[in-house]
Amino acid sequence: MKPLAVGIDLGTTYSVIAALDDLGRPIVIPNAEGQLSTPSVVFVDNGPVIVGEDAKQAQALGEESVASFFKRWMGNSEYRLSLGDKEWSPEDLSAQVLRKLVRDAEVFLKQPVKQAVITVPAYFDDHQRRATISAGRKAGLDVLQIINEPTAAALALGLKREDEDLLVLVYDLGGGTFDVTLVDIDSTEYRVLGTDGDHQLGGKDWDDTVARWFGGSFEGKYQIDIFADSAAFSELRVACEEAKKKLSDVHSTRLTYIYQKQKHSDDLTREKLQELTGHLLERTATLCEQTLSDAGKKWSDLAGVLLVGGSTRMPMVREYVNRMSGRPAIQSVSPDHAVAEGAALCAGQVLARKQTGLTQLYRLPGRRQRIVDVMSHSMGMIAESTDGTRYINSIIIKKNLAIPCVEMRPYQFVTTPNGSNEIEVYATQGESQDPFACTLLRKYRICGLTHQGDGGTVVDISYHYDENGVVDVTAVERAHSVKLTVKEEPIDENLDWLSGPPRRTRSSHVMAYLAVDLSGSMAGTPLEKAKEAAVEFLRQSDLSKCSIGLVVFSDKVRVELASCQNAKAAESAIKGMQIGWSLGYGNMASPFAEMLKQLKQHDGPRFVVLMTDGMWCRPDVAISQADECREAGIQTIAIGFGSANKEFLERVATTQSGAYFTTLNELTATFGTIAREIAETGGGQYSGSGKALRFVSRH
Repeated sequence: MKPLAVGIDLGTTYSVIAALDDLGRPIVIPNAEGQLSTPSVVFVDNGPVIVGEDAKQAQALGEESVASFFKRWMGNSEYRLSLGDKEWSPEDLSAQVLRKLVRDAEVFLKQPVKQAVITVPAYFDDHQRRATISAGRKAGLDVLQIINEPTAAALALGLKREDEDLLVLVYDLGGGTFDVTLVDIDSTEYRVLGTDGDHQLGGKDWDDTVARWFGGSFEGKYQIDIFADSAAFSELRVACEEAKKKLSDVHSTRLTYIYQKQKHSDDLTREKLQELTGHLLERTATLCEQTLSDAGKKWSDLAGVLLVGGSTRMPMVREYVNRMSGRPAIQSVSPDHAVAEGAALCAGQVLARKQTGLTQLYRLPGRRQRIVDVMSHSMGMIAESTDGTRYINSIIIKKNLAIPCVEMRPYQFVTTPNGSNEIEVYATQGESQDPFACTLLRKYRICGLTHQGDGGTVVDISYHYDENGVVDVTAVERAHSVKLTVKEEPIDENLDWLSGPPRRTRSSHVMAYLAVDLSGSMAGTPLEKAKEAAVEFLRQSDLSKCSIGLVVFSDKVRVELASCQNAKAAESAIKGMQIGWSLGYGNMASPFAEMLKQLKQHDGPRFVVLMTDGMWCRPDVAISQADECREAGIQTIAIGFGSANKEFLERVATTQSGAYFTTLNELTATFGTIAREIAETGGGQYSGSGKALRFVSRH
């Protein structure tokens, strides 16, 4: 008996399970009722738990002990449903659906099913992904991997169109969630370029909208509020769902409902459905446009839009997407089954990777053997603001970065000789600087720091996204290269402290501006190396107590990014640097006057980290302005390469030890070391002790 792993599309309204046949091709497995899709509905009566079509029928008949749409609450520790004689979490209910799928698959396949890849909406956060893994384990499964639903659908499409290179937008509108994902399918891999979504938008919202319209009409006629009766509203919603589905085949249907002996009917047409729910389609359009824009793509760049999810069967959705994209949607795969099929392909690949001898049996069919996915949420930490007056979300790993990934940041902590010397770190997911607009994932306590004296102890904290998009945090004490104990703790129930000023300020806040020469001589490799070096400076900076800004100059000076603690914004500004006509191509300008303007109001340590590759047309002006910065207490560190002048670097640098001449190959290491030294000194007087730095001869 060959090893077996299945792919499961654990859906909000319907779930599907698939496996690979002897040729490595996915097949969708029917349930015990002979259907390829199983309703994600659970009915708890006095007898055994009922899952699937019978549970959905019980819901349609008005039974109260029925649970549906619980996927929307996955990962919410406070959500509980009282069914029968116990409380059920979304994971518990999802585990019941998974058990039903696996049990029916074992009968069909005539062998046990113990391993699975389970899909999740791309927009699921860490809590929701962990909860999905937990549901799989409660169902008795070894969850090999979590894969994003649109990515799984792209795998199924790639199988059908093996000989084509495709840039596709996966438009995944299911029963309860919406995802949009941009995937580049080339000769060797499936690479996700960007993703976005809304896990509170799906076919259920169409059903609810129609139900509210019909219920309002009912109340207007009989003065009876259906919404006050949760069982009646649930029953009405099922009727509205059926009416909506009928409109996929006919242009008009009659919706009839009897409540408290009053019978009411209304005609529901495709046009009426469009009128009622057009705003929901507009929400999907906004997310599609944003995803394309973030990836630097246009609709015309696409091979097409792949429709996935049962709700894309609605004619209004297909017509809307066709108008939006300017071409007919791709229909190479089943919108209902593509996600499960792709998950089965992923499951086979994971088996091949983990067990020797299975490579040929379970390798992905065709040429493409690599899947590169991304995470849809930026990851950050709670930090102090630049002025020390409030808490902010400091982004560490930006969204749409390929996973698995890890980003390390150094943090300096003041320790005491006899104290416990522990650190609290609060990890976040979200794009806003406001912590309350983000998801507070968990609290970590880092223990075992040693006292390093008044300068503080530097800890390198690493933030990880694994291949499932699940978060992990590790820490190393830099002085002794000792891995520290990281304990996960419950998040404080009372988070009012986040609204006030920081409870304590460990040291002064550092403000650093990168000033980058973008004259014509920087074109090509020098600019690319400069970007790498600047990103390394960012990665080695303590963003809990340091703000980073970016200024570029040639014949003119421009502030590309005002100082901030957002790694995502800083990295985007750095990677977006371009040489061009808006700044000129020469060396007429000096950035120091602008630096004085930007930094003079800040009370803490201030740095200008200058990068240049050539001679300046007006060095006397630059030196004079650099002296003004020095007199204002602003420290300049000057790094040169190429045709830069060593003596000029020494004149504009605050101290001689803060001037460096290096090579392109050493540029990144130089910037990294400077950032680490600033972090280790807490932004004090930069000594250029240069553990790895010195002037490099130019001959």
